[in-house]
Amino acid sequence: MKTGCLFFAAFMLIFSACVSKESIVIPPAKPFDHPQLSNLAAQKIQADGDTVAFGKNKKYTKSNIKVVYLEGNPFEMGYAHGKLLKNEIEEQTRIWIYYIKSRSLGTDFGINLLMKRAGAVEEHIPAEYLEELRGISAGSNIDYDILLMANALGTTAYSFSGYGCTSFAYKDKDSEIIRSRNLDHPIPDFFTETVVYIIKPDSGFGFFSINRPGEISCISCMNEMGITIGDHGLYGYSQKTWNKIPPSFLRRKVIQYSKAIDDVEHLFKQYTPYSIKLYLVSSKSGAAVFEMANDKFARIDMEENYLALSNHARVINSTRLVDSLDRLNQANEFLKRNLEPMDVKMAIDLNRTQPISRSEYGNINRHSVIFNSNDLNFWIAKPEEPQKAPACYGTYTGFNLSKELYGQGHDPDPPYFPAKDK
Repeated sequence: MKTGCLFFAAFMLIFSACVSKESIVIPPAKPFDHPQLSNLAAQKIQADGDTVAFGKNKKYTKSNIKVVYLEGNPFEMGYAHGKLLKNEIEEQTRIWIYYIKSRSLGTDFGINLLMKRAGAVEEHIPAEYLEELRGISAGSNIDYDILLMANALGTTAYSFSGYGCTSFAYKDKDSEIIRSRNLDHPIPDFFTETVVYIIKPDSGFGFFSINRPGEISCISCMNEMGITIGDHGLYGYSQKTWNKIPPSFLRRKVIQYSKAIDDVEHLFKQYTPYSIKLYLVSSKSGAAVFEMANDKFARIDMEENYLALSNHARVINSTRLVDSLDRLNQANEFLKRNLEPMDVKMAIDLNRTQPISRSEYGNINRHSVIFNSNDLNFWIAKPEEPQKAPACYGTYTGFNLSKELYGQGHDPDPPYFPAKDK
């Protein structure tokens, strides 16, 4: 694994000389008709201090975290997303094109292949998300096919989805379910522009999601029913087919339409063959791990008031890397030893210890989140200097999902947890 990371770094260094980000031209959106388009195009973006608004939608910053609030039907939310994050979407799209072209000796071979694959998987994607994606295209004036390609990469280019994470959940002294999620990845460009989205769709449940500009998935998320979800890379399997629903769209469907862990399982099982993924899901009453790979599926429920996950499976066959085993053992031993007094501060302390905070395989923590499924509080740590320190070393800024969605509820107590002492 170490050798693979070094090879990838050397490969990118050699072939990045074949193309530069500055030379990349992003195709504009193609003209198309939509019944809401003329009305939305007539609306103007308005600025009020640090808040930028487009109709009922808005963009603002809390601590060093960019937040975007979206509501309405799929096309409305997509259009506002495109308008409010136009510059950020352009930059993220440029990053994807740059990395794909770098792997193709600066040619369009990879782009053309992945565009073709994205067109093929389009039939597996729920119509409402394609509608939202068309809204993003119209609002940002970026080609729909390019955005579809970027949103589908988790299955059409599986090598882009192999990141490492450590998650755990536990029941605290008040019988509330607390869940932690650290996301690690070796390439900072994929996560430096991540946004916290507060989504209030016309159908399904409201939720928050951490995701990249221009994408409608959820890398880490929680809905108003207290369901949380975050996926982990699973090593040791080859993907049998890319012609299926991309996991990015499946995660979005799960978080928007699940009110219990059994609902999550039901939705997962609707779409086979499975993507090669691990998931830790929590609710107001418990937590479960889902292991999926091609035709294999397993579920592990929390039975001893705590449950942890790294990057190997425990029911289906799996490659068990030393680093993954170490992180899982570290989390389990800490939770077992400290379960009675366990609180959010101690969860953050666990996140900040190695190797959970920084694995030995070149991955660095890109964002870290603590969720309370019962009162809907969550705290997010995002690095101010992503090249230098793990996100979990930074300040954890608090939000309350009910307050963000409906203006009701309370701010978390405490409102933030300070950065780790240097």
